[in-house]
Amino acid sequence: MQHRYYLKGVTCDACKEKITGAWMAIPAVEEVKFIDTGKVDIVMREHISLEKFQDALVALKKYRVSDTPFGLSWLLSGLMVYRWLLFILSLIIIFTIVDVLLRSRGWWDIMMAFMGRWFIVFSALKLYNLSWFVDGFVSYDIVAKRWRAYAWLYPFVELVLGLCFLFGFIPLIASIVTLVIMIVGTIGVWKALGRKIQCVCIGTFFSLPLTKVTVVENLFMAAMAVVMIFLVLG
Repeated sequence: MQHRYYLKGVTCDACKEKITGAWMAIPAVEEVKFIDTGKVDIVMREHISLEKFQDALVALKKYRVSDTPFGLSWLLSGLMVYRWLLFILSLIIIFTIVDVLLRSRGWWDIMMAFMGRWFIVFSALKLYNLSWFVDGFVSYDIVAKRWRAYAWLYPFVELVLGLCFLFGFIPLIASIVTLVIMIVGTIGVWKALGRKIQCVCIGTFFSLPLTKVTVVENLFMAAMAVVMIFLVLG
């Protein structure tokens, strides 16, 4: 089995070597893999308590280990990992707000404009290097694994959806399709969590790990699609 732990006080490669040596001396520990200075994966034959790992570091004094991230450092690390996703999302929100202010639009138009820009931008990033996107997508999407053509079509589906939302064309059908592909996508991502693979939701132009952030992203769009369906039918 493999578990991830977080470290405080690690500043260099020498620190990593000391910690690795201390933990490899624990029976049942098979491998210690540092992801970065404050994050480590430990492969073990059987479960080992957190206290045992901390006790092994007592002689080294300055190091602390936890099974949850340490405060602000975790936040800053997360911001750095997802900086490009946050940047793209910020641009989409800014352009949507400007559009709303200039045209005095209501909530319906706000959601349509946001979802339209979201899909168009994300599809463009996927199309930047389509073959690389396909290779990444089939590694975790449950439909693409069985039908590779789905991965090739997916960015074009997003592009069409984006245009439909942006120009108000067949919003009910576009919302239903969005709901379906987001739920299907969420299932695939959820099953793949824990594997060290790249998320290709923004293509392969930027390196992004596959984490629960992708789940939240998909569920957010699915929720917006549900609201759109109720608005259309209501």
